[in-house]
Amino acid sequence: MHKPHLKKSLLLLLLLISMLVLLASCSAVFKANLGGKVRDDESDEGIANMAIYAYTNITQRDSDFDNYTEGIFNPSNAAGYIARTNSDTDGSFVINKIIWESTFPEFGKTADYKEIALLFYHEDYGLKINKDPVWITSDSTNVSMVDEKFTKINQTTNIRVDLYDAATRNLINESFDVRLEVDQGAEVPKKVVRSTIRSSGTIAVTYPVALEKPNVSATATLQNSTWMQCDEEGTLIDEDSFTISGNNSVIELYLKQSRHAYPLISGEIDSEDRDGSEKASVDNGLTIWLGELNGDEIVLFEKAGAQTTTRSEGTGANGGIIRHGTFTNLGTNMRWEEDTYDGTSAQRKVVLIVDKDKNGELSVGDYYYEFSIRSDQVSLDLGTLRMNHELKEVVAGNIP
Repeated sequence: MHKPHLKKSLLLLLLLISMLVLLASCSAVFKANLGGKVRDDESDEGIANMAIYAYTNITQRDSDFDNYTEGIFNPSNAAGYIARTNSDTDGSFVINKIIWESTFPEFGKTADYKEIALLFYHEDYGLKINKDPVWITSDSTNVSMVDEKFTKINQTTNIRVDLYDAATRNLINESFDVRLEVDQGAEVPKKVVRSTIRSSGTIAVTYPVALEKPNVSATATLQNSTWMQCDEEGTLIDEDSFTISGNNSVIELYLKQSRHAYPLISGEIDSEDRDGSEKASVDNGLTIWLGELNGDEIVLFEKAGAQTTTRSEGTGANGGIIRHGTFTNLGTNMRWEEDTYDGTSAQRKVVLIVDKDKNGELSVGDYYYEFSIRSDQVSLDLGTLRMNHELKEVVAGNIP
Protein backbone atom coordinates (compact mmCIF):
# COMPACT_ATOMS: atom_id res chain seq x y z
CA MET A 1 0.00 0.00 0.00
CA HIS A 2 2.93 2.34 0.80
CA LYS A 3 5.38 0.98 -1.79
CA PRO A 4 5.27 4.05 -4.11
CA HIS A 5 6.31 6.31 -1.17
CA LEU A 6 9.10 3.93 -0.21
CA LYS A 7 10.49 3.95 -3.72
CA LYS A 8 10.39 7.75 -3.77
CA SER A 9 12.31 7.99 -0.49
CA LEU A 10 14.95 5.59 -1.73
CA LEU A 11 15.37 7.61 -4.91
CA LEU A 12 15.85 10.83 -2.92
CA LEU A 13 18.41 9.15 -0.66
CA LEU A 14 20.35 7.84 -3.65
CA LEU A 15 20.27 11.28 -5.23
CA LEU A 16 21.58 12.89 -2.05
CA ILE A 17 24.40 10.37 -1.76
CA SER A 18 25.31 10.93 -5.38
CA MET A 19 25.50 14.69 -4.83
CA LEU A 20 27.69 14.26 -1.77
CA VAL A 21 30.00 11.95 -3.68
CA LEU A 22 30.13 14.45 -6.52
CA LEU A 23 30.91 17.31 -4.19
CA ALA A 24 33.57 15.32 -2.39
CA SER A 25 35.15 14.41 -5.64
CA CYS A 26 35.37 18.14 -6.55
CA SER A 27 36.77 19.32 -3.15
CA ALA A 28 40.55 19.72 -2.72
CA VAL A 29 43.06 21.31 -0.35
CA PHE A 30 45.69 23.72 -1.65
CA LYS A 31 48.64 25.59 -0.22
CA ALA A 32 50.91 28.46 -1.25
CA ASN A 33 53.24 31.14 0.07
CA LEU A 34 52.72 34.89 -0.12
CA GLY A 35 55.41 37.59 -0.19
CA GLY A 36 55.64 41.32 -0.61
CA LYS A 37 56.80 44.59 0.87
CA VAL A 38 55.43 47.38 3.03
CA ARG A 39 56.75 50.92 2.59
CA ASP A 40 56.39 54.40 4.02
CA ASP A 41 54.30 56.59 1.75
CA GLU A 42 56.45 59.67 2.23
CA SER A 43 60.00 58.30 2.22
CA ASP A 44 59.33 55.15 0.16
CA GLU A 45 61.55 53.26 2.61
CA GLY A 46 60.61 49.82 3.90
CA ILE A 47 58.73 49.64 7.21
CA ALA A 48 60.45 47.30 9.66
CA ASN A 49 58.57 45.09 12.12
CA MET A 50 55.10 45.66 10.71
CA ALA A 51 52.73 42.81 11.57
CA ILE A 52 50.90 41.27 8.58
CA TYR A 53 47.78 39.16 9.19
CA ALA A 54 46.37 36.91 6.43
CA TYR A 55 42.73 35.83 6.06
CA THR A 56 41.02 33.51 3.59
CA ASN A 57 37.68 35.00 4.64
CA ILE A 58 37.26 38.67 3.69
CA THR A 59 34.20 39.07 5.89
CA GLN A 60 36.13 37.92 8.95
CA ARG A 61 39.01 40.26 8.10
CA ASP A 62 36.61 43.21 7.81
CA SER A 63 34.96 42.26 11.10
CA ASP A 64 38.31 42.25 12.92
CA PHE A 65 39.16 45.61 11.37
CA ASP A 66 35.82 47.18 12.32
CA ASN A 67 36.01 45.88 15.90
CA TYR A 68 39.49 47.28 16.53
CA THR A 69 39.58 50.31 18.85
CA GLU A 70 43.13 51.19 19.94
CA GLY A 71 46.33 49.71 21.29
CA ILE A 72 48.07 46.62 19.94
CA PHE A 73 45.94 44.69 17.44
CA ASN A 74 45.08 41.05 18.08
CA PRO A 75 43.08 38.98 15.54
CA SER A 76 39.89 37.22 16.65
CA ASN A 77 41.26 33.75 15.74
CA ALA A 78 37.89 32.91 14.21
CA ALA A 79 37.63 30.77 11.08
CA GLY A 80 39.18 32.60 8.18
CA TYR A 81 42.23 34.02 9.99
CA ILE A 82 45.14 31.79 8.99
CA ALA A 83 48.58 33.30 9.56
CA ARG A 84 50.74 36.27 10.55
CA THR A 85 54.31 37.40 10.11
CA ASN A 86 56.43 40.52 10.62
CA SER A 87 58.29 42.53 8.02
CA ASP A 88 62.08 42.56 7.94
CA THR A 89 64.26 45.65 8.30
CA ASP A 90 63.76 46.49 4.62
CA GLY A 91 59.97 46.04 4.81
CA SER A 92 59.86 42.70 2.99
CA PHE A 93 57.88 39.73 4.32
CA VAL A 94 56.83 36.17 3.46
CA ILE A 95 53.86 34.22 4.82
CA ASN A 96 54.55 30.51 4.50
CA LYS A 97 52.06 27.68 3.89
CA ILE A 98 48.75 29.42 3.41
CA ILE A 99 46.29 26.52 3.24
CA TRP A 100 42.71 26.58 1.93
CA GLU A 101 40.03 24.14 0.80
CA SER A 102 38.05 24.66 -2.38
CA THR A 103 34.91 22.76 -3.41
CA PHE A 104 35.22 23.70 -7.05
CA PRO A 105 38.91 24.43 -7.76
CA GLU A 106 39.67 26.60 -10.76
CA PHE A 107 41.72 23.80 -12.37
CA GLY A 108 40.16 20.78 -10.70
CA LYS A 109 42.40 19.09 -8.20
CA THR A 110 45.49 20.34 -10.02
CA ALA A 111 45.55 24.02 -9.01
CA ASP A 112 43.47 26.87 -7.70
CA TYR A 113 43.41 30.63 -7.21
CA LYS A 114 42.55 32.25 -3.88
CA GLU A 115 41.95 35.84 -2.80
CA ILE A 116 43.75 36.61 0.45
CA ALA A 117 42.57 39.45 2.67
CA LEU A 118 45.28 41.24 4.68
CA LEU A 119 45.54 43.45 7.74
CA PHE A 120 48.67 45.45 8.54
CA TYR A 121 49.52 46.76 12.01
CA HIS A 122 52.33 48.96 13.25
CA GLU A 123 52.29 51.33 16.21
CA ASP A 124 53.48 54.18 14.01
CA TYR A 125 50.98 53.50 11.19
CA GLY A 126 47.95 52.03 12.95
CA LEU A 127 45.77 49.21 11.57
CA LYS A 128 45.27 49.14 7.79
CA ILE A 129 43.58 46.97 5.11
CA ASN A 130 45.34 46.08 1.87
CA LYS A 131 44.35 48.56 -0.84
CA ASP A 132 44.98 46.23 -3.77
CA PRO A 133 43.35 42.76 -4.08
CA VAL A 134 45.76 39.87 -3.51
CA TRP A 135 45.23 36.65 -5.52
CA ILE A 136 47.61 33.78 -4.99
CA THR A 137 48.19 30.61 -7.01
CA SER A 138 48.51 27.25 -5.31
CA ASP A 139 51.94 25.58 -5.09
CA SER A 140 53.61 28.93 -5.67
CA THR A 141 55.72 31.32 -3.63
CA ASN A 142 53.76 34.31 -5.02
CA VAL A 143 56.74 36.59 -4.45
CA SER A 144 56.19 40.38 -4.69
CA MET A 145 52.42 39.96 -4.80
CA VAL A 146 51.97 42.66 -2.16
CA ASP A 147 53.28 46.20 -2.42
CA GLU A 148 51.53 48.48 0.03
CA LYS A 149 52.36 52.02 1.18
CA PHE A 150 51.21 53.56 4.45
CA THR A 151 51.17 57.04 5.93
CA LYS A 152 52.68 57.39 9.38
CA ILE A 153 50.23 58.55 12.05
CA ASN A 154 52.50 58.12 15.08
CA GLN A 155 56.14 58.87 15.79
CA THR A 156 58.22 56.54 17.93
CA THR A 157 61.21 58.07 19.67
CA ASN A 158 63.85 56.46 21.84
CA ILE A 159 64.35 58.50 25.00
CA ARG A 160 67.64 58.05 26.79
CA VAL A 161 67.07 58.71 30.48
CA ASP A 162 70.12 59.69 32.57
CA LEU A 163 69.81 59.60 36.38
CA TYR A 164 72.14 62.06 38.13
CA ASP A 165 73.08 62.75 41.72
CA ALA A 166 72.34 66.48 41.95
CA ALA A 167 75.15 66.99 44.48
CA THR A 168 77.99 65.28 42.59
CA ARG A 169 76.67 65.37 39.00
CA ASN A 170 77.61 61.68 38.75
CA LEU A 171 75.29 58.98 37.39
CA ILE A 172 73.57 57.08 40.20
CA ASN A 173 74.48 53.41 40.26
CA GLU A 174 71.10 52.25 41.56
CA SER A 175 68.00 50.91 39.78
CA PHE A 176 65.00 53.25 39.67
CA ASP A 177 61.46 52.80 38.39
CA VAL A 178 61.21 55.51 35.72
CA ARG A 179 57.68 56.50 34.70
CA LEU A 180 57.00 58.64 31.62
CA GLU A 181 53.69 60.28 30.71
CA VAL A 182 53.63 61.25 27.03
CA ASP A 183 51.18 63.75 25.51
CA GLN A 184 48.87 62.25 22.89
CA GLY A 185 46.96 65.42 21.97
CA ALA A 186 44.02 67.39 23.32
CA GLU A 187 41.35 65.39 25.16
CA VAL A 188 43.37 62.19 24.77
CA PRO A 189 44.78 60.50 27.88
CA LYS A 190 48.55 60.60 28.18
CA LYS A 191 50.35 57.38 27.31
CA VAL A 192 52.17 55.94 30.32
CA VAL A 193 55.34 53.88 29.87
CA ARG A 194 57.73 52.73 32.58
CA SER A 195 61.02 50.94 32.81
CA THR A 196 63.65 50.01 35.39
CA ILE A 197 66.81 52.02 34.74
CA ARG A 198 70.20 51.86 36.42
CA SER A 199 72.32 54.97 35.82
CA SER A 200 71.19 55.35 32.20
CA GLY A 201 68.73 53.55 29.93
CA THR A 202 66.46 53.93 26.92
CA ILE A 203 62.65 53.96 26.80
CA ALA A 204 60.73 53.91 23.49
CA VAL A 205 57.61 56.10 23.47
CA THR A 206 55.03 56.88 20.80
CA TYR A 207 53.10 60.09 20.09
CA PRO A 208 50.93 61.38 17.21
CA VAL A 209 52.83 62.85 14.27
CA ALA A 210 50.57 65.91 14.52
CA LEU A 211 52.31 66.80 17.81
CA GLU A 212 55.60 68.20 16.59
CA LYS A 213 57.16 68.50 20.06
CA PRO A 214 55.03 66.74 22.68
CA ASN A 215 55.54 67.13 26.40
CA VAL A 216 56.83 64.27 28.56
CA SER A 217 56.47 64.18 32.35
CA ALA A 218 59.06 62.02 34.09
CA THR A 219 59.35 60.61 37.60
CA ALA A 220 61.99 58.34 39.12
CA THR A 221 61.25 56.36 42.27
CA LEU A 222 62.96 53.61 44.24
CA GLN A 223 61.10 51.62 46.89
CA ASN A 224 62.38 52.22 50.44
CA SER A 225 64.91 54.60 48.96
CA THR A 226 66.59 57.64 50.49
CA TRP A 227 66.67 59.38 47.09
CA MET A 228 64.30 62.27 46.35
CA GLN A 229 63.61 63.72 42.89
CA CYS A 230 64.67 67.33 42.42
CA ASP A 231 65.65 69.75 39.70
CA GLU A 232 69.23 70.55 38.74
CA GLU A 233 69.49 73.16 41.53
CA GLY A 234 68.22 70.72 44.16
CA THR A 235 64.64 72.00 44.56
CA LEU A 236 62.33 69.09 45.39
CA ILE A 237 59.80 68.27 42.67
CA ASP A 238 57.18 65.57 42.10
CA GLU A 239 58.02 65.24 38.40
CA ASP A 240 60.07 66.88 35.69
CA SER A 241 58.85 67.97 32.24
CA PHE A 242 60.55 67.85 28.86
CA THR A 243 59.75 68.24 25.19
CA ILE A 244 60.84 65.55 22.74
CA SER A 245 61.06 65.27 18.96
CA GLY A 246 62.45 63.10 16.19
CA ASN A 247 63.70 59.56 16.58
CA ASN A 248 65.98 60.13 19.58
CA SER A 249 65.82 62.34 22.66
CA VAL A 250 67.74 62.67 25.92
CA ILE A 251 66.32 63.70 29.29
CA GLU A 252 68.24 64.17 32.54
CA LEU A 253 66.62 63.41 35.90
CA TYR A 254 68.20 64.66 39.12
CA LEU A 255 67.87 63.20 42.61
CA LYS A 256 69.29 64.00 46.01
CA GLN A 257 69.62 62.10 49.27
CA SER A 258 67.57 62.35 52.44
CA ARG A 259 70.11 60.26 54.40
CA HIS A 260 73.58 61.73 54.61
CA ALA A 261 76.99 60.46 55.64
CA TYR A 262 79.18 62.42 58.05
CA PRO A 263 82.54 63.44 56.63
CA LEU A 264 85.63 61.95 58.26
CA ILE A 265 86.61 64.73 60.66
CA SER A 266 90.21 65.41 61.68
CA GLY A 267 92.11 68.15 63.48
CA GLU A 268 94.53 69.03 66.28
CA ILE A 269 93.96 70.15 69.89
CA ASP A 270 96.42 72.79 71.05
CA SER A 271 96.32 73.93 74.70
CA GLU A 272 99.99 74.88 75.10
CA ASP A 273 102.82 76.41 73.15
CA ARG A 274 104.94 73.81 71.34
CA ASP A 275 107.92 73.97 69.04
CA GLY A 276 107.49 70.44 67.64
CA SER A 277 110.32 68.80 69.55
CA GLU A 278 108.34 67.81 72.66
CA LYS A 279 108.17 64.08 73.30
CA ALA A 280 104.96 64.30 75.36
CA SER A 281 101.97 66.61 75.75
CA VAL A 282 98.86 66.96 77.88
CA ASP A 283 96.92 67.17 74.62
CA ASN A 284 97.48 63.46 73.91
CA GLY A 285 95.04 60.88 75.23
CA LEU A 286 92.12 63.31 75.31
CA THR A 287 88.68 61.89 74.51
CA ILE A 288 86.94 63.71 71.66
CA TRP A 289 83.16 63.47 71.23
CA LEU A 290 80.68 64.59 68.62
CA GLY A 291 77.34 66.02 69.68
CA GLU A 292 74.93 68.88 69.08
CA LEU A 293 73.54 71.88 70.86
CA ASN A 294 69.93 71.68 72.04
CA GLY A 295 69.43 75.28 73.00
CA ASP A 296 72.44 75.86 75.27
CA GLU A 297 72.70 72.23 76.33
CA ILE A 298 75.27 69.94 74.73
CA VAL A 299 73.94 66.48 73.79
CA LEU A 300 76.53 63.80 73.00
CA PHE A 301 75.89 61.37 70.14
CA GLU A 302 75.76 57.76 71.29
CA LYS A 303 77.43 56.17 68.27
CA ALA A 304 80.77 54.41 67.94
CA GLY A 305 81.97 56.83 65.26
CA ALA A 306 81.19 59.83 67.50
CA GLN A 307 84.19 59.27 69.77
CA THR A 308 87.95 59.09 69.32
CA THR A 309 91.18 59.84 71.24
CA THR A 310 93.94 62.32 70.50
CA ARG A 311 97.49 61.12 69.92
CA SER A 312 100.91 62.24 68.75
CA GLU A 313 102.29 61.88 65.24
CA GLY A 314 105.96 61.59 64.34
CA THR A 315 109.09 60.67 66.31
CA GLY A 316 111.20 63.78 65.91
CA ALA A 317 113.92 61.75 64.20
CA ASN A 318 116.29 63.59 61.86
CA GLY A 319 114.91 66.91 62.98
CA GLY A 320 111.30 65.99 62.19
CA ILE A 321 108.43 67.75 63.92
CA ILE A 322 106.25 65.92 66.43
CA ARG A 323 102.57 66.82 66.36
CA HIS A 324 100.47 66.35 69.49
CA GLY A 325 96.72 66.28 70.14
CA THR A 326 95.83 65.03 66.66
CA PHE A 327 92.65 63.10 65.87
CA THR A 328 91.20 61.54 62.69
CA ASN A 329 88.21 59.60 61.38
CA LEU A 330 85.71 61.19 63.78
CA GLY A 331 82.22 60.54 62.34
CA THR A 332 83.03 57.13 60.79
CA ASN A 333 79.87 55.29 59.65
CA MET A 334 77.59 58.01 61.00
CA ARG A 335 74.46 59.22 59.18
CA TRP A 336 71.83 61.88 59.67
CA GLU A 337 68.35 62.32 58.16
CA GLU A 338 67.31 65.53 56.41
CA ASP A 339 64.72 65.69 53.64
CA THR A 340 63.65 69.35 53.56
CA TYR A 341 66.91 71.11 52.76
CA ASP A 342 67.37 73.57 49.89
CA GLY A 343 70.01 73.12 47.23
CA THR A 344 71.92 70.00 46.34
CA SER A 345 73.70 69.49 49.68
CA ALA A 346 72.35 69.25 53.23
CA GLN A 347 74.07 70.98 56.14
CA ARG A 348 74.07 70.24 59.86
CA LYS A 349 75.51 72.02 62.87
CA VAL A 350 77.44 69.75 65.21
CA VAL A 351 79.66 70.18 68.26
CA LEU A 352 83.10 68.74 68.97
CA ILE A 353 83.74 68.28 72.70
CA VAL A 354 87.17 67.83 74.34
CA ASP A 355 87.25 65.90 77.62
CA LYS A 356 89.89 68.24 79.05
CA ASP A 357 89.73 66.87 82.60
CA LYS A 358 89.84 63.29 81.30
CA ASN A 359 87.02 62.12 83.59
CA GLY A 360 85.15 60.31 80.82
CA GLU A 361 82.03 62.50 80.88
CA LEU A 362 80.82 65.92 79.83
CA SER A 363 81.55 68.33 82.67
CA VAL A 364 82.27 71.97 83.45
CA GLY A 365 85.82 72.80 82.40
CA ASP A 366 85.73 70.72 79.23
CA TYR A 367 85.89 72.53 75.89
CA TYR A 368 83.68 72.53 72.78
CA TYR A 369 83.68 73.79 69.21
CA GLU A 370 80.57 74.31 67.07
CA PHE A 371 80.87 73.94 63.31
CA SER A 372 78.85 72.80 60.25
CA ILE A 373 79.19 69.71 58.09
CA ARG A 374 77.84 69.22 54.58
CA SER A 375 76.53 66.09 52.92
CA ASP A 376 78.85 66.52 49.94
CA GLN A 377 81.99 66.45 52.13
CA VAL A 378 83.99 63.24 52.21
CA SER A 379 86.44 64.60 54.77
CA LEU A 380 86.77 67.74 56.86
CA ASP A 381 90.00 69.00 58.48
CA LEU A 382 89.21 71.43 61.31
CA GLY A 383 92.85 72.46 61.60
CA THR A 384 94.32 73.56 64.91
CA LEU A 385 91.78 74.17 67.70
CA ARG A 386 93.12 76.25 70.56
CA MET A 387 91.70 76.55 74.06
CA ASN A 388 89.72 79.78 74.62
CA HIS A 389 90.02 80.66 70.93
CA GLU A 390 88.27 78.21 68.61
CA LEU A 391 87.43 76.05 71.64
CA LYS A 392 85.00 77.45 74.22
CA GLU A 393 84.87 76.30 77.81
CA VAL A 394 81.90 74.22 78.91
CA VAL A 395 79.84 75.99 81.60
CA ALA A 396 77.06 74.76 83.86
CA GLY A 397 74.39 75.89 81.44
CA ASN A 398 75.78 73.52 78.80
CA ILE A 399 75.26 70.44 80.98
CA PRO A 400 71.88 68.68 80.38
